[in-house]
This record gives sequence, C-alpha cells and structure tokens, in this order.
Amino acid sequence: MDQYMQPLLALPIFIIFLVISVALGRKLLLLLRIKSSSTVESIVFSLALGFGCFSYLVLAIGLLKVLYPAVILTAIGIIGVIVIPEIRNLYSEIVSIKKSSKNPCRSPGDFLLGFSMVCIGGMALVCALAPPTGMDWDGLAYHLAVPKLYLMHHSIYYVPFTSHSNFPFLTEMLYTIGLATHSAGVAKLFHFALYLGSAAGIYSMGSRYSGSLAGKIAALIFMTVPVVFYEAGLAYADITMGFYILLAVYSMLNWQASGMRRWLVICALMCGFALGTKVLAVVPIFAICALIVVWRARECQTADGVRLALLVGIGGAIVGSVWYVKSFVYTGNPVYPFLYNIFGGKNWSVEAAKVYQAEQSSFGMGKGFSELLFLPWNLLTEGTKFTNKQNANVFAVIGPAFLGLIPVYVLRARFNKGVLQTGIVAGVFVLSWFVLMQHSRYLIAAVPLLCVIAGAGAELGISGGKLGKWCVTGFVACVTICSIYSGAMLAALNYEPVFGMQTQPGFLSRMLDVYEAEKFINENTPQTARIVLFDEVRGFYLDRDYMWGNPNHHELIPWKSFKSGKEMVQWFRANGFTYVLWNRSFGTEQDYIRGTLFPDAEKSGLMREVYETRGRAVYELGE
Repeated sequence: MDQYMQPLLALPIFIIFLVISVALGRKLLLLLRIKSSSTVESIVFSLALGFGCFSYLVLAIGLLKVLYPAVILTAIGIIGVIVIPEIRNLYSEIVSIKKSSKNPCRSPGDFLLGFSMVCIGGMALVCALAPPTGMDWDGLAYHLAVPKLYLMHHSIYYVPFTSHSNFPFLTEMLYTIGLATHSAGVAKLFHFALYLGSAAGIYSMGSRYSGSLAGKIAALIFMTVPVVFYEAGLAYADITMGFYILLAVYSMLNWQASGMRRWLVICALMCGFALGTKVLAVVPIFAICALIVVWRARECQTADGVRLALLVGIGGAIVGSVWYVKSFVYTGNPVYPFLYNIFGGKNWSVEAAKVYQAEQSSFGMGKGFSELLFLPWNLLTEGTKFTNKQNANVFAVIGPAFLGLIPVYVLRARFNKGVLQTGIVAGVFVLSWFVLMQHSRYLIAAVPLLCVIAGAGAELGISGGKLGKWCVTGFVACVTICSIYSGAMLAALNYEPVFGMQTQPGFLSRMLDVYEAEKFINENTPQTARIVLFDEVRGFYLDRDYMWGNPNHHELIPWKSFKSGKEMVQWFRANGFTYVLWNRSFGTEQDYIRGTLFPDAEKSGLMREVYETRGRAVYELGE
C-alpha cells in the first residue's frame, strides 16, 4: 500500500497522459476530416477519442496477458512520440488564441464566472488527488480494486467473486493506466478530467446552440451540482457516461447544423464509448437514433434517416460490444448479472438476482404518477432517499439549479431545435431512470444535457429585462456560493495528505476503518496468503489475493452445505484461503454463518483471531 507516490506528484504525470490523449484524438479528427467550430470543441472531442482509444489499448494488452506497467507505459510513450506534431500544433493554436484575446474576461460577470469555476474545480482537484477513503466505496470495492488485481496477475481475467467485474469497464481501463504508475491519484484524475471535460463540452455546446452566456452558465451549473462535484473526486464511472452521452448528442447536432455526415461517425464512436461505460447508455442512444430518423423525415428523407440511424446505432453497438462479448465469454450472460431470468449466468443464482434487484429498487420514493410529477422537487428536498445510507448527505442531491432555471426556458417558450432535442434525450433517460433504478448518481448521465437546457433558460431570463436579470443572476450566485461552501468542507477533509501535512498511512488510518486491518495483513502474512473478506468488500488496499465471502455476491462458497465451522474452514483451506477479514460492525450474529459457523470454528481453534481494530478482525485459518 505504501508504494503509492506523494499525491501532488500525480498531477504532472497525469498531465502527460492528458496531452498525449488530446493529441491522439486530434489526429483521429484530422484523419476523419472533422472541422470543429472552435478550439474548445476540438479539444473536447479529441479528449473523448483519446481516452476511448487508450481504454481499448489497455484492454488489448490485458487480454494478451502482458498487463505489466512497463508494457502499458511503453505503448503510451510510443503513441506520444507519434503524435508530437499534433502536440506542437495544439500548443501553437492555444498560444495564438491567447495572444489574440488580450482581455478574455470582458466583464465583471465573466471574471466571477471564471473565478467560481476555478475555485470549485480546485476543490474537486484536491479531493481527486487525495488517497481513496471510505467515501470512495465502489472505487475501493471494484472500480480501482479490480484493475489492481488485473495488474497483480498481469492480465485481464475472470474475477468470479464480484459480478461488477463483468460490467463494461472503459473507465476502469483508464484507472489501470493510473495504477500502473503506482498512483491512485493518477487513476482518480482520469475521472476528474472527464468532470472538467464535461464542463468544457457543455460550454461549447451551449455556446454554439444557445449563446455564449448560456454556455458559460451551463458549465458553471454542472460544476456546482453536488452529486457531480462529489464524484469528481472519486474513482467512479458515472461522469464518464454523462460525458460521452453529451458528446453523442453534440455531434448529432453538429451533423444537423453542418450537413457533414462524418459527424455521425463521431456520434457512433461516442455512443460506443458510452456503452463501454454502462449498459444504461442504450436508452439515450435509442433516443438519439430516433431523433436522426425524425430529422430526416421532416425533409421527406425517412429511408435515409433510417440508414443513418442504423449507422449510428450499429456502429455504436460494434464499438461497445467488446465489453459485452467479454462478459458473455466469462459468464454466459452479456449483461451479467442483469436479466438473469433470460440469460442466466455463471456463479449467480435466482436468489442473488432477487437480492440485487431489491437493492436497486430500494432507492427513491416510489414509481407512481404523483412521484413522477414531484420528482424534481423530491430530488432537491429528499435527495438522501435516492442514495445509499453511507452516502446520505448533501452531496447525494442533484441541486436546485434545474428546478429554478429549466422552467424559465420552458415558460419563455423560445425553443430552438438544438435545445429541444437535448431535452428529449435527457427526458427519455430520466424516465427510464425513474422506472428502473432511482439512484441519484445514476442520473449523472443526464445532468450535462440538463445543464445545457438550464443555461439556455438562464440566458433567456437575463435577457428578459432588469427583473429577470437580477433574479437569475442572484439565483445562480446563491447556487454557486452554496457549492463553494460545501465543496470547501469536502476539500477540508482531504487536503492534508495532498499537501504533505500528513502521511498517507496516517490519513488512511484516520479516514478508512478497514485500512489498519488490511495493512496488518500486508505486513504480517506471506505473499502467497489468500484472504476471505466477510461483511467487507473494500479490498483495494490489500496486496494479497482475496475473495468476497458473503452469500449473494456469488455462488463460489457452498455455505448451505457446511454443517460445522470445521467443514467451513476445511473448504477454505482446500481452496487456498488462509485468512479471514471479518467486518464485525456489519450484519447480525443471529444468522447461521455469523452466529454458528464462525463461533464454532473459533472454539475449535481453526479460526484464530490475530488482529482486531475498529470492529475489523483478522483470523488465521488452521489446518
């Protein structure tokens, strides 16, 4: 665990990856003869293409079973040499723009907008650089943990104990690059970069299809959304999906505006990368394809619209299909563990599927018409009901900006085609989210699109007279101030290790309850030790092979067949497991495993406690 570098050193290393990624994407845009309307638009699409290509590069290296840090970094270095001309051209273009714009902040309003975004982005950066803690639950459980296992085994392989390892893993391949540098900070910065990339994409799209002010306010709103700001500092994948869906819609609108069908190739790639992030991307992709048909039908070219929609849909499916083929090969189910009643799946069961579905359905406040009608208000005032208990805080909410600004746009009824179609795609996704699983962070995929509409509403309100100007300006200012205040509180929890004011082990000992137990295992067990985690899934800081032990995560452990603690320990030993890490602060001792098997094994001396802290006990398994 202590091999991870000082957090601030992650920043220059990541910037190198970032520059190479943008240059690679820029080269692909040139090969496709795509002409962007602005430098920001070009950089955003270049970033999207570069990150997507790097993700597939790491996937290929992993499937070839040569997933060594040296191989990954050498491959990226070779690409960096190839794209040196694009790096030079990009640098020259940025310098020329900077020289031609002597006063980029032309008004106090522009200055305040820019200053606010720098403050919010800086605080999110601090959180991204900090070592992942208990706030990064899924990161420690699988977003970072599974890539670390891949690197330990030098290949991408079937990880049987977590169904999540068979999700589409585009973002996690980027995390693998970061971990290859021995830096969790570099890994997390990929997600942070997509946070900034999304803001830049929102600004560019909003400016092109609504107005410059709309784009600026929309970007600021995105950065202030509590659940988005929170995730920007974590190793999750929701911002990635939102980023690619935004650019899929953006490229579709560019095709409509310019008539250049090559933009639909970019749209297909963006759709494919979105599918490579989450299976739910199929919903907005379907909406995009439908809009393509409708757009051409308006010009009496329905057949052409169908062909173009198929180009985007099938092209996106081909690009994203590799993750679903991988899942099918490993488990027999392309969308494992979902749709178990249709596809089945290896090491899964009807009972596990029901438990998982029940958990996903537990979020929200119901699925009736009244709940749908009051959804915007409920998301604002009852946001903690749309998330897990451990994340039930202010950062679980979507925020007030949409509730205040989207109605302005609707009431002014000045619909332009770009904003209208953006709203349709966002609406379709929100409806599917409402029906399927009402977790607030799953809604992040629609937030960039909603921000574009909110920004357009803000511009209309400001241009509607003095009263509208002051009301909208005051509202946006209040939202921004609240975001800066809450962001400062979050950054205050993470700044010490980032700036060297506390060691990473000391910080993690304080902030992560399972860290000390995992540190003990790393320092006091053989390299060949294998660990069973029980009532605990956050195994990222373990430098040993491990397996989640709880029922309903998988069917690997035959819990129902054990008649005694001795039989349980014998099974563990026969399968190479020598230690158990039990999080005793979770669960109940009234069930069979915790109340009978574990105590029985302890009494017989086959499960000997060797360490305990903060409710986390480490047991050595006897012969």
